[in-house]
Amino acid sequence: MRDDGYKSDFTQKYGYGLTYINMGMMGLISVAFVTFTGQTFNGPILAGLFTVVGFFSKWKKTIF
Repeated sequence: MRDDGYKSDFTQKYGYGLTYINMGMMGLISVAFVTFTGQTFNGPILAGLFTVVGFFSKWKKTIF
């Protein structure tokens, strides 16, 4: 995607399907990272996962 996430409405531009795929990919990458590092799924970790799924849009650059 060529959008930077600032003032972008991804559901209007790309539809719900791609938006949900992006959210799912971010969620799976985040859960894999938590599992790989051996952390427990407690409240702050889950809040961070929900934040990543809900607010990060350009996943290749923002996740790392």
